[in-house]
Amino acid sequence: MKSLLRIMILLLRGRPHEARRYWMKLLLSMVKKYYSLKTHVGVDIMAEDWDYLIILDACRYDFFEDAYKGYLDGRLEKRISRGTTTSEWLEKNFTGYYGDTVYASANPHCSDHTIHGFRGVDHFFRIEHVWKESWNDQLDTVEPAAMTEAGLRLAAEHPDKRMIIHYIQPHGPWIGKTRISGDEISKDVSHPSAIEGKWTVDSQVWELVRQGRFDVKKLIQADKDNLDLVLGEVKRLVSKLSGKIVVSADHGEAFGEKFVIGHPPGVYIRELAEVPWLVIEKGKRTEKKASLRTEAVEEVKSKEDEMLTERLRALGYME
Repeated sequence: MKSLLRIMILLLRGRPHEARRYWMKLLLSMVKKYYSLKTHVGVDIMAEDWDYLIILDACRYDFFEDAYKGYLDGRLEKRISRGTTTSEWLEKNFTGYYGDTVYASANPHCSDHTIHGFRGVDHFFRIEHVWKESWNDQLDTVEPAAMTEAGLRLAAEHPDKRMIIHYIQPHGPWIGKTRISGDEISKDVSHPSAIEGKWTVDSQVWELVRQGRFDVKKLIQADKDNLDLVLGEVKRLVSKLSGKIVVSADHGEAFGEKFVIGHPPGVYIRELAEVPWLVIEKGKRTEKKASLRTEAVEEVKSKEDEMLTERLRALGYME
């Protein structure tokens, strides 16, 4: 009742955008409550058969289905993800130590930092922190080409390991044909992420969508163009790999379906939970071998903590 009263007060005060934001928040809380009462079961990706698992961050099944044939040949299947955020997906899929697996990531959530209880270096033979080494400060993200180069280099260095190559696209920022810039959406200093100059395009756009102040059709097109951008690089990567390759996603993206914006955790609507599973079999498969766990990696502190925070914020994960 308090939330409804607050919405009414905002409307009476002539602040419809804020009222809409709180209304969307209220509806989302009801959707999350519904799914919290249900059992959710998704694919156990480490139990699946693959040599290379290519992850496209926040890639919807339906968008992928419409786009992939222009870039890749393979057998497209559908899977249900265990999570609707990267953190949830990591926590629910990687519960042990995988000495036969190398993980290359453009997403800081899988790293040598503990984020939401998960620290990637505790689970894999090796993690390549592409988000550290190949970050583009102008675009506030890792470009797909940098991930492709990292994947090819690691494949050559570790032919006896399975490999996960985690691209950040189609997740924002939107750097494809349809771009969304800070100048275009005008920086709103009232937004939480603007405090102390910590405003980012990604977080601002989603906030404007919640308020009904941004063209959702343009955002969807920007998302699809980001997908086209990354698929071009996935094509280049796949052309130089040999074995059983799977192209999938950690979760999808919502643009207002069932009152959901973005990809909040624990909300298993179709647009977030359904992910592509494109199977590509080419060339000769090599035997993969597990290695024993090496010495524990110490938690990284100080300046790297600041860098992590800045890059998580740039990707819209923090306000």
